[in-house]
Amino acid sequence: MTESNRTKLTGMFVNESYQDKPIDTEVNKPLTGLYVNETKKGDQYLSGKTMDGTKKYTLFKNGFKEKDNQPDWVLYVEDLEATSTAPKKDFSLSNTKKDDVEDMPF
Repeated sequence: MTESNRTKLTGMFVNESYQDKPIDTEVNKPLTGLYVNETKKGDQYLSGKTMDGTKKYTLFKNGFKEKDNQPDWVLYVEDLEATSTAPKKDFSLSNTKKDDVEDMPF
């Protein structure tokens, strides 16, 4: 990815007239930073995780747009807490009777 491509892609989302103005972080808290990625077909998209790591956002150009009233980009949200691995099981021997442990052959 060249720097000019990165500028083109990010320039669509950032209004340059606001870049020099201070941001009130109490009101406008950053949700995430987005990174430029490429699909296997070579199409560019943006993705990033929230600051707390609980959600992932992916932004794709709408490849199915046919009319002006349809969105240019489509944003997908993945809840990383819901898609995490199954809960860990406790493999403690606390419920095993002492006699059962003593009868083990090893």
